[in-house]
Amino acid sequence: MNVVALDAHSRSIAAASLDLGARGARTVVRRFSTDPTGIQKLAMQLYPEDVLLLEASTNSFWLHDQLSGHVNRCHILNTRKVTLQGNKSDSLDAKRLVQLLATHVTLATEDEMPTVYVPKAEIRELRALFAGQRSYRKVITQTKNRLHSLFRQCGIVFPRARMSTSAKWHAAIESHPLPSGLDFIARGLLRQLRVAEMESQSLLQQIIRKGLATYGQEVRLLMTIPGFSATTALTVLSDIGDIQRLAGVKQFSSNLRTCPSLHASNRTVHLGGINKASPHCNSLDPECESP
Repeated sequence: MNVVALDAHSRSIAAASLDLGARGARTVVRRFSTDPTGIQKLAMQLYPEDVLLLEASTNSFWLHDQLSGHVNRCHILNTRKVTLQGNKSDSLDAKRLVQLLATHVTLATEDEMPTVYVPKAEIRELRALFAGQRSYRKVITQTKNRLHSLFRQCGIVFPRARMSTSAKWHAAIESHPLPSGLDFIARGLLRQLRVAEMESQSLLQQIIRKGLATYGQEVRLLMTIPGFSATTALTVLSDIGDIQRLAGVKQFSSNLRTCPSLHASNRTVHLGGINKASPHCNSLDPECESP
């Protein structure tokens, strides 16, 4: 049986393999491209009894889909929880990864290796839609802040709660004339704000359509909880993926990363901040909340 580890980049892959059944076997490193021909050549080097380890990266889920059917087991390593010491190069990193995998396979401790959960393709697509919608929400907030700044330069201050849409900003620009240069900038920002609002709303509708097709029953059940809209339910479900992989309530809360850290000693309790690593549940938009 071979253990194989990949150090993958956007255009190339360094693949290190080690035969666990051969005494004194040396680690062999080969290079492949990430185009279809290169992936096919890599797949031909794998055997059904092999164990494969990928380093978590942008294309690791795609590589998992392409290669997991050619091996016995395929893992994606959580690089945030593992530090690989020493000089950095593609070949050296691949060798360190394969040594790590070989140790866990030999000791039968693969379940203790810090790995990344691999969600289904539908969930990945839903997460990508949420990421796109959040990026537009960020553009909307930045554009509104810039418009507020332009008006403040002329001594005009609007309550932030009032200026929530592009229609209100259009009315403000028409009713409060600015100097020609600032007016030109404001109208350009207004066009940008309109486009961002339309794209954000379009993505939100796409999220609901895709989400209901994947999680229809679960969404209807969660919406029976006061305060849960369809979007809030889909946000939670897309972040969790398969809830069966979580052992209980504590693991559920930890996975959502919405609970603050807690350090207690005797009668002294210190509450820390929230882990901002969660891409979904820590950044619910106001649109996600039920009225």
